[in-house]
Amino acid sequence: MKGSGGYFGAAGVSSGSEWWRRKKLPGRGTKINAINPGEAFADRNLIENRRNALFKAVKQRRPTKLSHQSFGEWHACVEMARISSVKGKWAVSMGFEIDGIVWLYPEEALFLLDCGALELSIVLCDSCFQKSKIDEAVHESNSQK
Repeated sequence: MKGSGGYFGAAGVSSGSEWWRRKKLPGRGTKINAINPGEAFADRNLIENRRNALFKAVKQRRPTKLSHQSFGEWHACVEMARISSVKGKWAVSMGFEIDGIVWLYPEEALFLLDCGALELSIVLCDSCFQKSKIDEAVHESNSQK
């Protein structure tokens, strides 16, 4: 990398504190100081600001189009999601169908919720009969595969 552009190449970055642009640690000097910030107030403040910006970005709700949004109900008694409105390509590879009703396992429902492709409402099962009926249908579906 040494040449006419300096140690960092054509970018012209010559500051030793910008080692992170090269995606590897600096060749000379102590690496501990490069990785761990100093005890200076400015360093702590910089890290805290970056952390806050990261958390703020993660907390933002992702915009989704209604044409790609699926809707369903989370049934707590069977711990599965019943999808009432299927939209998108995910239905080809996720979930299973019983009597024309699409069901998702918890992992699949969480993935779609995280992607913003699914919106769920929570349904608490009232009776053991409903739970046994759904369990029986799921068992029949799994045994047919």
